[in-house]
Amino acid sequence: MIDDEPLGPDDLRITREAFDAELLAISADVLRLGRHVRRAIDESMEALRDADLDRARALVEGDRSVNRQRWLLE
Repeated sequence: MIDDEPLGPDDLRITREAFDAELLAISADVLRLGRHVRRAIDESMEALRDADLDRARALVEGDRSVNRQRWLLE
């Protein structure tokens, strides 16, 4: 059964707190993903500079993990 009563101030406060908590968690996940990407970019530049094919392949594998994390955030 759907309650047709309007939301009261306490309901809105709880909703706002839940929204803020979720937004904070998403922000933390985005920052964590950004740090991971930044590290991967730095390592890929080193692999390119050193012509290190094995390291480049490992970075490609790691990129799949980044892509999965990205899709989970969306």
